[in-house]
Amino acid sequence: MADFSLASNLTNPIAFSGLALIVPIIILYLLKPKPKVVLFPSTMFIRFMEKNKRFTSFLQKFVRDPILFMQILIITLLVLTLVNPFYNTEVEKNEAESVVIVLDASASMKSTDVSPNRFDAAVAKAVDILSELNEEDDVSIVLAENIPIVVSTGKDLGEARITLERMKAADTPSNIGDAIMLGRDMLSATDKKKAIYAFSDFAGGGGIDVQLAKKIASISGVRVELVQVGVRGANAGLVSLNARRSVVRDNQLFLTASVRNYHEVDYSTTVRVMTGDRILDSKEKTIEAGGEEFYYFSPNLTGAEQIIRLEVIGGDDLSVDDIGYAHIPAVKVNRVLLLTSKGSDKFLRLMLDSLKNVKVEYAVPPVIPDVRNYDVIILGDAEHDKILPGDFRDIKNHVGNGANLVVVGSENLDRIGDPDLWSIMPVRSYGLIEKEDDIRVVHEHEMLEDVVFDNVVVTRYYNVEAADNSTKTLLSAGSGANPLMSYKSYGDGYVAFVGVNSNPEWSNLYYSSSFPIFWSQMLKYITRPRGSDIDKSLHTGEYLRLEGKQRVETPGGGFLESASVFLDESGVYRVRYEDKTDQFTVNLLNSLESNTTGADIEDIIRSRDFKVESEKVDLRVELFRHMLAVMLIALFIELFFYRRRGLL
Repeated sequence: MADFSLASNLTNPIAFSGLALIVPIIILYLLKPKPKVVLFPSTMFIRFMEKNKRFTSFLQKFVRDPILFMQILIITLLVLTLVNPFYNTEVEKNEAESVVIVLDASASMKSTDVSPNRFDAAVAKAVDILSELNEEDDVSIVLAENIPIVVSTGKDLGEARITLERMKAADTPSNIGDAIMLGRDMLSATDKKKAIYAFSDFAGGGGIDVQLAKKIASISGVRVELVQVGVRGANAGLVSLNARRSVVRDNQLFLTASVRNYHEVDYSTTVRVMTGDRILDSKEKTIEAGGEEFYYFSPNLTGAEQIIRLEVIGGDDLSVDDIGYAHIPAVKVNRVLLLTSKGSDKFLRLMLDSLKNVKVEYAVPPVIPDVRNYDVIILGDAEHDKILPGDFRDIKNHVGNGANLVVVGSENLDRIGDPDLWSIMPVRSYGLIEKEDDIRVVHEHEMLEDVVFDNVVVTRYYNVEAADNSTKTLLSAGSGANPLMSYKSYGDGYVAFVGVNSNPEWSNLYYSSSFPIFWSQMLKYITRPRGSDIDKSLHTGEYLRLEGKQRVETPGGGFLESASVFLDESGVYRVRYEDKTDQFTVNLLNSLESNTTGADIEDIIRSRDFKVESEKVDLRVELFRHMLAVMLIALFIELFFYRRRGLL
């Protein structure tokens, strides 16, 4: 706004003293009136007229002669020119600028509490910024998923607009702080004015704190504007999901899930479990405002591989967290060969016979069938002197080709000196220990899931140590580091050592309910095809690492070829090999992203209040030239009058 304060807006106010020149001009003008030539027959009449009209002639000359006014005006303008008045006003600062636009492209930006959704509303505001930039300005665009992505750099504002209008939000968590830091680094090399505009709902996410990132960028001379998109949304969504086959019944699903209500009122919802178009189970619950409900389902399943879909039905602002997916692998029947002796391994035999999807055969050396017909060979309490030369060589070769060997700590194990066996064993033995001890879990592993050893003790076990660094030990004797269960890879197969013998003379494992569970899960793990031990239930924002470049179908129906796939969509990714297809389920399951109620952060601007305004600066506007120009015009007008009167 212009400031026209007269007292303070004069450069040289003492020049006003020049107005005193007007007084002598007027006096000279009145004392020296211009005579007129008039012919009269008598001078007496003239004297009479002059005597009667002297006073009125004075006034008339003062009022009517334009030359006098022009001279007064010229002097006034000359004085004003010397005074040089000015006024202050605000104008747009015309300075080249480098701008980084940070767009939150996380799952919560798909919320429809603003039309059509938060992300599109943010894009519209970003386009407004582009319309205010000049051709000499630089603009870059950064997408703030859980990993910031630079999608555009350069001076082409038209290309930047097209890029903005084509972008879509992903299903990942957000990372605004790191995106601001990336923007700061991108602006570090420029000498232009620097600015970052971050558009987000600030629902949460990883990386550096947003306020801290803003302060760090400000110290580097970067102006950061935090613009919050969205209102207080209403949402309820999945925040956890776990599904697998029952340990004791392969045809039964074990599924747990949690749904959190972010509404300000109680929320009634239906959660249903589906495979394909078939509903397996459903439950209705009312979740308290701000509360969370736990769901448990145990429907029957077929033995085939399948994708389980969990749906939350109720209607809210965000749909990406209303659906969850779980991969359930097919049930595999494994052929198992137990090498034992007559009357030995009684409880081990009973346990193996009780396992479903395991076809067990027993062999008493020296009569051993072709080991190539079996997925797992278990070496029990077989008599060492009955095993023929070459048997362990055949087993070693078979394991190298993808089969598996489980060696149970037994009476005869230490008497077997075959190098083909001990060259692939995960442990080295140093004799028996006869001492009562408990069992300690060294490393958590899926083989030990739901397995409890609290009441299990061992009274005899082998004194062993890991054979090399490739050995993984899961169980040990409680009083020390002596391994009780270890395994390692050999070729394309596994070799496992189980030092907890179910014989009553060795332990009380035989009466524990964890006995069959442990063996069942161990057999499932070691018989899975190599590569299938990759977790097939993943989260958005993670990477799927593959063995070499593969063709991958995304949940949206697109295809890509890569050895490392960034998972930015929720749903099912399918990896197409030549002879098979692997399926991976990907879910959001993020309580911060599901919370669409809005974050309270200092120094943020609501999107409805955000307006792109150019920076204003105070400008002093001097009127010297204007006054001088008007004075010269007045001078030319005076000269015109003089010339017309014939005085020039």
